[in-house]
Amino acid sequence: MRYDFIVIGSGMGGMSAAALLAKYGFRVLTLEAAHVPGGCSSSYVIKKDGRKFVFESGATTIVGLDDHQPLSYLERELDMKFPVVELNPSMTVHISGKAVTRYKHRDQWIRECYDKFFAGTSVDVERVSAFWKLVFDLSDFVWKVSERNAAFPPESVSDVWELYKKNPIGDFPKLVYLFTSAFKVMCDYGLDASDDFRRFCDEQLMITAQASCEKVPMLYAAPCLAYTSSSNYYAYGGMISMMNALVEKYQSLGGEIAYRARVTHITQLRDKTYQVNTESGNTFEARNLISNATIWNMAEMTDGKLQCHFQKLSKKFPFGWGAFTMSLAVENTLPDDLSLHHQLILDGKVPFCNSDSIFVSLSMPDDRERQPDGTRLLAVSTHTKPDVWFTPEDYAQKKSVVENFILSKIEQTIPGFSREKILFKNASTPKSWQEWVYRKQGRVGGIPNTLEKNVFELVGAATPFKNLYLVGDTVYPGQGMAGVCLSGRNAVYRALQHELPPLKLSTPTRSLEKKLETTPEW
Repeated sequence: MRYDFIVIGSGMGGMSAAALLAKYGFRVLTLEAAHVPGGCSSSYVIKKDGRKFVFESGATTIVGLDDHQPLSYLERELDMKFPVVELNPSMTVHISGKAVTRYKHRDQWIRECYDKFFAGTSVDVERVSAFWKLVFDLSDFVWKVSERNAAFPPESVSDVWELYKKNPIGDFPKLVYLFTSAFKVMCDYGLDASDDFRRFCDEQLMITAQASCEKVPMLYAAPCLAYTSSSNYYAYGGMISMMNALVEKYQSLGGEIAYRARVTHITQLRDKTYQVNTESGNTFEARNLISNATIWNMAEMTDGKLQCHFQKLSKKFPFGWGAFTMSLAVENTLPDDLSLHHQLILDGKVPFCNSDSIFVSLSMPDDRERQPDGTRLLAVSTHTKPDVWFTPEDYAQKKSVVENFILSKIEQTIPGFSREKILFKNASTPKSWQEWVYRKQGRVGGIPNTLEKNVFELVGAATPFKNLYLVGDTVYPGQGMAGVCLSGRNAVYRALQHELPPLKLSTPTRSLEKKLETTPEW
């Protein structure tokens, strides 16, 4: 059977594209290597002593549902709602013995920032306010511009002309912040007077842009620094509940999904269509292909000119962070009013990881879909360079050292947490992530967004190959559920420039071979 589109991977980027294409009436097949959807935006089950626990893939927040943001766009286009509840405040940042609350209300956050970082210094609250008002203004600008400019990054002269026509001339002066670092702007306002504030910005950007404020352009840093002033959410039942809702909508529109269908090889045929082979020996063909695989994985999954292209991209962007993650189930001795997200900014680096902070996400105390009564779950993550974990020497010892270091820091910082209350724990390295979600070297943060990359060097949804498109965290705009959802919207826009939608919706087809599993198993 030949499809209009094959989508490789059911992460948020792939499923966003697949669902939109199904809505437009195309025959779409999504191939997912795991037995459940979501990729890095998913959850997994551990059963212990007859009890079921649903853990997140990693510590993370959910944003993107405000006006002009990608998940909000997806809800409107698909006439659906994600099953989430809002958090406010969303996060507490722990630094130098201080607990800094990331309030959603902008004026309240400005006051908190001044009190925790600048009170008693020569920096007045007006300068702190001016800096954050610029951040908020640029953040709002970036979301609005991203919403109306699906042809970004530009791939041709016609794209540049489209961008010029779609954007008011008054917006163009803001583009100077593409070439100015967040640290430079911080210095312009005199906020480098607080070393703790510099460290705070560095670590907030590390979890959102994968680089420090000295390296991230201010225009990209703004929405990353301001994201806790957007609406932040929690998904009861885990992020898998969001992905299941999206898959259900996709299937209701006639889309097909096959689980345990790991793609091993992609070939562009002579007629410029695509042939996709899976590990189980199945072969599928489509006129168009959308890949949620990383650029590094694509270099191994393709052949011929496709492979040469992705090998060049991989050499151009050789680095991506990995993550050391932990999943903990504990007796619930944590306060009910505790923030659900915590960033611990350290005075020294995590051993073997080259990371200066630890991120912790908690489950809601009443989330019975994820945990039995009287227990809570923690998802913990810290950055690490992947190479450290792909040498067999002392692997178990290094893992144990990092695990104990992280637990000691959480015990010192999170109220009510005690190692004595741990029911069970599980730690994962980039090696684990490579085996679990098949990402080369376990890289899970995409490509760091730094000043070295100009607009025309960004990896976008379009490729040099007819009817081949990319989504996910290694293409613009990068990581996070909102970011990869936007990449899915952009890929569909590119595809529709070359593919006219059918005149009416295709008849739903669910006739995949029986050997392919089409229902997630829990």
